[in-house]
Amino acid sequence: MTDPRNSEKSGSADVVTESAQLAAALEGELAHARASWSVFMSGNGLKDGHRSSLRNLLDGRDEAVVFNHLMRATATMTVMSIARLTDPYETDRLTMSRLKSLLGKNFLEEFVREARSWFPDWKEKCDLEERRTRTQLPLVHSRICKFLDSQQIARIRALRDEAVAHRLRISTIRPTFNDIGWAFDEAHSICSAVSLLARGTSWDPEDFIRLPLNSADAFWDAFERGLAEAD
Repeated sequence: MTDPRNSEKSGSADVVTESAQLAAALEGELAHARASWSVFMSGNGLKDGHRSSLRNLLDGRDEAVVFNHLMRATATMTVMSIARLTDPYETDRLTMSRLKSLLGKNFLEEFVREARSWFPDWKEKCDLEERRTRTQLPLVHSRICKFLDSQQIARIRALRDEAVAHRLRISTIRPTFNDIGWAFDEAHSICSAVSLLARGTSWDPEDFIRLPLNSADAFWDAFERGLAEAD
């Protein structure tokens, strides 16, 4: 992938391409984080009573040590990934903050030109894409700003800084499961919206929710069956 950090040096003509590439890279990172979170959520139980039979099987067994380690590791990886994606943009950081700068109003005309180039022989469609771009780009930019400034992200980042990246006394409110779920949903939607602006194509964020959760469920189901058969 071309380094998005070069767009300011090479000229604004590259901004649209770099935005699309960065959105795809961030979505890839989110997919890995979602896989970790799915393993944690399914192992922890998706609703009341879910996985209670697994916990009963683990009670007093050596396998409980590994189970607890997996749960802690996957939760830690999730927090690290989300916090890393929301770090302030600096020299070697490709984050949502960088994406915000690429979608600034000073680059609006570049995105408009790109949108109009998709249907060069269809004026009505070109006009429609231009109107959509002029409307949606400021909205997506504002959405990124609100995402980065949200209390949910602040709590996730505080946990990363105090308990994951460093061994400090935790003095802030810990993020809830809902905080992490909201961060995933919002980040997925933002990346998809940027892809739509830059390339005219997007992906269904549900694919990154349902599929890894199904895989995690299958893993824990097989693990539970193995423990039951070993008794």
